[in-house]
Amino acid sequence: MYETIFTWLACAAAVVSAALWWRSAAVQVPDLSYESVEPNGSFALALSKQAKLNKWAAAAASVAAMFQGASLAVKGH
Repeated sequence: MYETIFTWLACAAAVVSAALWWRSAAVQVPDLSYESVEPNGSFALALSKQAKLNKWAAAAASVAAMFQGASLAVKGH
């Protein structure tokens, strides 16, 4: 029973991770210009948004790996 629960949690976390990486890839990055690379410019803001989404996607992927490992550990017993 625990194996199934951990496997489903791993799948759910993997789906969340994939969705976040998909959204990160969909962020529109404007063309480079002098104004866009300023700290509050559109290019810098787009890269910042991508970085935040990537950070959360990597965290979700780590959670998925932990749940999958827990599933395998429970299965071994």
